[in-house]
Amino acid sequence: SIGAGILFAQPRELNAGISHLEALTLNIASVGVLKVLVQRKRPDLSDRWSFPSGHTSTAFVTAGNLATHYGWWVASPAIALGFLTALSRMASNQHYLSDTLAGASIGFAYGLAFARHHEQGPQPTEEAKPNAMIPEFLPQFTDRKNWLLSASWRW
Repeated sequence: SIGAGILFAQPRELNAGISHLEALTLNIASVGVLKVLVQRKRPDLSDRWSFPSGHTSTAFVTAGNLATHYGWWVASPAIALGFLTALSRMASNQHYLSDTLAGASIGFAYGLAFARHHEQGPQPTEEAKPNAMIPEFLPQFTDRKNWLLSASWRW
């Protein structure tokens, strides 16, 4: 997208590419930090980097970005590939179901959030857009082993 946006002077594609790159960057950093904090052993006991699934998270960043910029029909193949990625990670004994669900949630949330940020441009006033739904995601840590990601929507 970035290349097409620059080469053909297409602002929409440039925004889509930049938001995707930003979401991927933060996703990789966040997943890396979570892996170090949680240190969950993989099902095959090969190491302590099971939670969350980085492969699944990365696949769902793309799906969230495409859904926001181009619609659900365009994003549906990426969503399907994200599910196949999660299934293959579990089938190869690298992740538990909870690892892939967490990865998918984190990735999709970043994909949506960065795409919406770039798509919106200047923020409208509350009077101009009274029915806007604004998603908010907040990780909460109680200790190294217990955490949750809460999602809420403001109207």
